Amino acid sequence: MYTGKTEKVQIEAALTIEHLLPTEWEKYWPLPPSAQTPEEREAAAEVREQTLHKVGNLTLLTKKLNPSVSNGAWASKREKILEHSALNLNRGFHNVAHWDEALILKRSEELFKQAVKIWPRPVSI
Repeated sequence: MYTGKTEKVQIEAALTIEHLLPTEWEKYWPLPPSAQTPEEREAAAEVREQTLHKVGNLTLLTKKLNPSVSNGAWASKREKILEHSALNLNRGFHNVAHWDEALILKRSEELFKQAVKIWPRPVSI
């Protein structure tokens, strides 16, 4: 995810996968206020459980940074990622004040577009 105007970052150590919306989200990531009834909360929690494993919710972090932000609230997680990560993959979080299912789906689409540029499919006959 670089252009001719950005530096190429050489990764010298293995990176780890981080869920931006964490797998243990209950403490800092409340369900949307629109989920009022028990049925609505259950449905929202089910959507969240499915969405948190989408590629748009994943990023790469160093082995030291990952556990320090792991299950925290978005504001502190975002701050630490922007402070320490040199990856363009994480640069887009500068303007993201909150993180939710809609943004995960949007980022999934954006990452898919990048993947298609890198690994184009064969042209059909």
